[in-house]
Amino acid sequence: MPSDANTVHLVAAALCGLGDSCCVNTLKPCPYEDDARAAIEALQDAAPAPRENPKRTVGIRKLPLELIPRIALVQEAAVLGLGADCPAKAYGRHNWRTDPIDAETYVGAIERHLTLWASGENADDQSGVSHLAHIRATCAILLDAIDAGTFLDGRIRSPETIRILKAYDASSMPVVKAA
Repeated sequence: MPSDANTVHLVAAALCGLGDSCCVNTLKPCPYEDDARAAIEALQDAAPAPRENPKRTVGIRKLPLELIPRIALVQEAAVLGLGADCPAKAYGRHNWRTDPIDAETYVGAIERHLTLWASGENADDQSGVSHLAHIRATCAILLDAIDAGTFLDGRIRSPETIRILKAYDASSMPVVKAA
């Protein structure tokens, strides 16, 4: 590992022993500079390599929950808390795990929040929380209901829509020129 010039000069001055009258403080070449570099490199080579933390070695193989941005998690929790704890709504905590939910209701909610957000409105008027957090919370409820077996899959299947979306590639589309 290379050393900076100041470190080399300090070590060279220590090797030379002349203090302020050392050539390091002048423009003359220092005869101890090569010895100083060699001493620094020897010290660096002798330094023990940092040990790998065994917890990290195991931890990096685990599900990386730390990658979920905290702001997204907090805002999603705020939305879920509003639905669970708001007396006006009184949905109850985890109500979707006991009361079946249908896809259409939740897809509609996702589409409304996404449309409002994409149109420039950042936060829901009722809750004051981001529309994106509402979408996350709604998706979380759907995933949990599927896992709990309370999801009523009434999605209107459209193989043609899926085919078109998967096949679409703007780079291969013909260019249409205005008349």
